[in-house]
Formats: sequence, structure tokens, C-alpha cells
Amino acid sequence: MRWYAWLGCVVAAGALGALAYAQEGPDAQQEDPVVIDLSAYDPEQRRIAQAMVDQAIAAFALDVDSTVAAIADADSLLYRDGDLFVIVADQDMAVAAHGNSPGAVGNSLHNLTDPADSHIAEVWDSVWNPYGKWAEYEYVDPDAGESEKRLVWAKTRSGYLFAVGMSPGIQPMDLECEFTIDAPHRQLFAQNVVDRAIVDFGIDPPSTLKAVINQSDATYADTELFVIDSDMVIQAHRTLPGAVGFDMSESPIGQLIQNNSSPYGKWVQYDLGADVGKRHTWVKYDSGYTFGVMTACG
Repeated sequence: MRWYAWLGCVVAAGALGALAYAQEGPDAQQEDPVVIDLSAYDPEQRRIAQAMVDQAIAAFALDVDSTVAAIADADSLLYRDGDLFVIVADQDMAVAAHGNSPGAVGNSLHNLTDPADSHIAEVWDSVWNPYGKWAEYEYVDPDAGESEKRLVWAKTRSGYLFAVGMSPGIQPMDLECEFTIDAPHRQLFAQNVVDRAIVDFGIDPPSTLKAVINQSDATYADTELFVIDSDMVIQAHRTLPGAVGFDMSESPIGQLIQNNSSPYGKWVQYDLGADVGKRHTWVKYDSGYTFGVMTACG
């Protein structure tokens, strides 16, 4: 028998053995796994939670102290988004960083209570996984005194658990926006344009702003790209170059964009009136600026 044929037999035998163990071994004696209804939680919030955990892991590996401080900062866009915040715990489940209660540092996640008696300590232990896991538990709001389910995304790295939790509920867009079948392609295009602009801006801000405004520059042709600074003043606008310098801080659209500026990117919708119509816009914050690309509804 040739060596690769023999190897194939060994692999096949091993796979059958593993299958038999899975069917007849200890796992067969355990209860069925808990099924989590992820549809009860906002998909955009789930995406941001996962991205936030990855960001915390990368930053923690570079500088523990500054990352812990940033996680505790209530104004941090990297580690706070609505009711999303980061928790970091060590192998003993002692809290190393807490985005909502910095005073909890040093306490054990095993000491948390669960009114539904769903063994919350076991929930935290169950998400100790380097590839990430979802888990659900009951949480008591200390202010309202009411309990609600919470979904948590957690991932481990280098002996620490990084987690972000969220409340159930779907966050509706500000207006209905119907899309045609090519909408996913246009949405991906908008996201890619924003990422390209952020990279270009990081290398050469003045040239990037000029390229956005200059209609003869093909870099951002066929896009509705705009750049707004931290004061909500338009610095560049592809389709409305005359809007440069306009202060959007007092306008409803400006406030909508500002409230949704996130380093992880968000979709916002608004209506520009009968002449222009509804716009579905991808906005993303980076280094003090918000970059956005508008796409039409339909």
C-alpha cells in the first residue's frame, strides 16, 4: 500500500472514531445546548460588538495600561457605543477592565447574580474560547430594578477574556428605504470608498481633500463622498463642492451623522427632500474626521 493510501485510511479511521466518540461519549450524556435567538438582537450592534472585542484585543496586546484607561473612558468611541462597552477578565475571571463600572476592577465575574438562576458563572466560563462565542444571561438593572436578557460576545487571547454585551431589540432606521437587487453591491462600494479615503487621508490629508472636490480627479469619481471634521464642518464634498465650510452641527442631518460616527462604521438614512430624495449613507469616524458616502434609495 502506498504511503498516501495508508495515510488516508488512518485519517478516515480517526474521523470515524471521533464521530463515534461524539455520539457515544460524554457529550451524549449532556443536555442539549442552549439555543440563542440572535434575531432578537440588532445585527449592527452584534457586528460592532465583535469588532470592538477585536479592537480591544489588538490594543491590549500593545499597551495594557492605556487600553484599560481607554475602556474606562465613557467618551471613548472605540470602546463605547450606546449600551455597548468592553469587559476584560483574567483566567480567574477577575475583572481587569470594565467600560461601564471601572470600580468593578478586581471583582470576579463569578460573583454576578442572575435572577433567572441560569448559573451566570457557567455562562462566563462557557465563552472562554479563542474564536469567539455568543452567550445569553439575565441581567438586573441596578437603577430600574428590573431584569432583562443580555447577549454577550466574548473571545479569549493570551490568558484574558474580552467581552461586549448588549440588550435585545432592533434599532430601526430613521426612515424606510427600499432597495433594488443591486443594493448590496452599492453598499459594499460605499464602504470600500470610505476605507480608501481614510487610508489616503492618513497619508496625505490636503491631497485627499483636493481629490474629493476636484471633479477632474478620477480617484473618487461616481461617488457621493464627503469629509466632515470634529466640529461638524464640511471639509470636502464630491457632489456639492460649494458646501465646503458649511457647519452641520445645528442641522438635523449633521446631528444624525454625529450621533452615528463610529470607528466601526454605521449606516444612517435621511431625506434630502423631493428634489434629491432619500439617502442611505455609510459613515465612519477616524482620527477626528467623519467620512461618508451617500447612496440613493431604490
